[in-house]
Amino acid sequence: MKEKRTTGSKLLTVFFSLLSVVWLVPIFAVLLNSFKENGAVNTNPFALPNSETFMGMGNYVKGMTFGNYPFLNSVFYSVLITVLSTILILVCTSMAAWYIVRVNDGFSKFMYLLCAFSMIAPFQMVMFTLSSTADKLKLNTPWTIPIHVQYLKGSYGTVDLGATMAVIIISIIPVIIVYLFCQKYIIKGVAAGAVKG
Repeated sequence: MKEKRTTGSKLLTVFFSLLSVVWLVPIFAVLLNSFKENGAVNTNPFALPNSETFMGMGNYVKGMTFGNYPFLNSVFYSVLITVLSTILILVCTSMAAWYIVRVNDGFSKFMYLLCAFSMIAPFQMVMFTLSSTADKLKLNTPWTIPIHVQYLKGSYGTVDLGATMAVIIISIIPVIIVYLFCQKYIIKGVAAGAVKG
């Protein structure tokens, strides 16, 4: 019995290790292309940089200094918006959850179903509403980081992919660092939320 469990756990370890490698491939591809010149990213995105295609830190410098909106300003405003919106969401959802659980009437049941529906609705259903709200709140500026990345587009739809990849790498590094330090608490929170009673 123990041998079967050991074999099964080894197989699961191998499977999830391979799966994690698959998940990391896009990150490595973006990192690789952030050091290559634009033409090389277009023609052969999975090739290693060579003496002709290697850009050094040029893409990173261009990505951070492009246009009239420095990238560090975009990072600052994105962090500010994220922190404030997270606090607001926690306060509002905590109060709403207390009401839905404590008050057992038709309105609370309707609100519960509405919340459940919002979790199963595909993002495409709310995408237009979110972009429209962002326009009205003037959040469609190079301040929210994804919008800054969009500003790397040139005329006639041309995109400097090398600089775009560099900005994306700079954007995801803080997220990865925070997750590595907080993964124990994130997993504990997910597990606590999945257990009833």
